[in-house]
Amino acid sequence: MSNFELSIALFLQFAIILASCRLVGWLVRPLGQPQVVAEMITGVLLGPSLFGLLAPGLHAQLFPKQSLSIIYCLAQIGLVLYMFRSASSSISSSSASG
Repeated sequence: MSNFELSIALFLQFAIILASCRLVGWLVRPLGQPQVVAEMITGVLLGPSLFGLLAPGLHAQLFPKQSLSIIYCLAQIGLVLYMFRSASSSISSSSASG
C-alpha cells in the first residue's frame, strides 16, 4: 500500500469512526450516558470483536493491517490528551472550591 493509499484509508477510517461515535452518542444520550461511553461502545462495535466477526472481509477493507499501527499510535496520543484534560479540569475545579 503506497503512502497516498494509506493516507486515503486513514481519512476514511477517521470519518467512519467519528460518524459512528456521533451516532452511538446520539443513541445513548437518552439513557443518560456521556459521550465517552458512546465512544467505548463504538470501539467495540467497529473493532474485530463484532464488526470483524460479522463482516471480516469488509472489516479488512476498511481497516487494513498497514493502518492499524498508525491508528493505535494516534489512539494512544488521544488517550493521553483526554487523561490530561480530565486531570487538569479536576485540579482547577478543586482549587476553585478550596
